[in-house]
Amino acid sequence: MPQFIYNTCPICNSKSFSVIGECSLGTVNIEKPEKIQAVKCKNCHTIFANPLPVWNKEDFAELYNASYIPALDTTSTVIRERIIPQRRFREIEKHLQTKNKEFLEFGAGIQAFMAQYLFQEQHWNIELQEPSQEFAIALRKSFPQAKVNGTDFLDMNADKRYSVIYSDSVMEHVPDPIDYFQKCADMLEPGGVLYFVSPNEHSFRNWISTLKKTGRGVGINYLRPFNIPYHLVGFSRKGIKIAAAKTGLTVVKHTRRNDYEAVNFIKQQSGVLKYPVAFFLYLVDCLGFGTNQEIILRKNK
Repeated sequence: MPQFIYNTCPICNSKSFSVIGECSLGTVNIEKPEKIQAVKCKNCHTIFANPLPVWNKEDFAELYNASYIPALDTTSTVIRERIIPQRRFREIEKHLQTKNKEFLEFGAGIQAFMAQYLFQEQHWNIELQEPSQEFAIALRKSFPQAKVNGTDFLDMNADKRYSVIYSDSVMEHVPDPIDYFQKCADMLEPGGVLYFVSPNEHSFRNWISTLKKTGRGVGINYLRPFNIPYHLVGFSRKGIKIAAAKTGLTVVKHTRRNDYEAVNFIKQQSGVLKYPVAFFLYLVDCLGFGTNQEIILRKNK
């Protein structure tokens, strides 16, 4: 059974929060508390599971295995392999203040699209950290040119310095994000950047999905600690600024936009309907209620 952290914001340590709703406990074969809620910190607006589960190795293996990774269709694969890495690398170049080409991705999973793009197109030195043994074996087969490190991220040797540390859809899975921000800061060169991507739990989609479920007894749409994708924390703008200030990092870019699924949805619309749908999703992005967050933090010199 995992340990649990009760009633404390994982970003600012405040114990003042409002309850959004009760999360489903799912069917995963792990012992659980009697109930688990999604709550919002009144100080930094971080959304987090209460209590926060701290997984042991057996829990981790039960949660993150081959059944966790969804299959991608051809269009989604092209977008993730080429279009997204190119756009994100352009953003990295704008904010990077070191010329070395040392790249680390933690929680790389089995695809590591950004790392493969940097290796093949930009000729960077690549290291991948992946704590799941099953995923690490798959990575070594699919990307033999990269060094794959199976050590827990917080236990990695901090002697080596990286220009870029990258994390796509990982931070929301950990109950102690401040420790991860600090570890990244310790391992970055001065002027290096941490680029992390996380779902936006404050998104319009979450709000409307939960509204549709109200009164049906099927739970809210914020966080799913015991259901795939096992999210524990939803980051806010204020919370990220607090985390950066605590760990010697500076927020240099923060966007909250709709992801490739929304782009595909727009393309599937026909005729006149496509334009109001596209405009509405663009407006949602501008207001900061898109489904995805992309954040660049730079280590202070």
